[in-house]
Amino acid sequence: PWVASEKLEIRMPDITTEVHDTYVLRAQKVDHDEAYIIGYDAVASADKVHHILVYGCTQISSEKEYWIETHEGMGAACKFDSAVYTILWAWALDAPKFSLPEDIGFKVGRRVKVNYIVLQIHYKSVISDPDSSGIDMLLTMEQPDRLAGIYLFADSITIIPPHSLIKADLSCPFKGSSVIEPFAFRTHTHSLGRRVSAWREREENWVLV
Repeated sequence: PWVASEKLEIRMPDITTEVHDTYVLRAQKVDHDEAYIIGYDAVASADKVHHILVYGCTQISSEKEYWIETHEGMGAACKFDSAVYTILWAWALDAPKFSLPEDIGFKVGRRVKVNYIVLQIHYKSVISDPDSSGIDMLLTMEQPDRLAGIYLFADSITIIPPHSLIKADLSCPFKGSSVIEPFAFRTHTHSLGRRVSAWREREENWVLV
């Protein structure tokens, strides 16, 4: 089994918010040429935190200790022209800690231009008591056989009429040369989703993930 050589902790510095739907971001520099994230554990509760996203960036959008955005902007984690701007993990609804399968890891560090890891927390309601939610990440310096990644699908155009049941299909052709082996997927449909499934389609042959 994987043995972590380092635990990276990122916490919010006793945050309070003044309005609903506030996004708070905080960055942590990666002090390695090459490292691999093999596990995530959110230190948070769904009664305060709506969701958490973890980004990998070459350059960050702010040099402040933390920065705050409202729902309109959602908060830019990476600088607009950052060479790398990628999602490394997502959490919601008190999901348990997540360990990657053996010999798989998310590659970070200077060699792949992931110089910073940015924690983004969405506070749905006003936070009046100081909050220090965050995330623990387990890292190894041992190179795995396979690299992990997130293939993101999002729908911003589907309109759901009141009291209606509809089906929203999303698809994206993969044109890369790498071999993709799906082993997990995470959904985020708020209170509207009833069933979410993922399929691989190749030459009109459909396989349930």
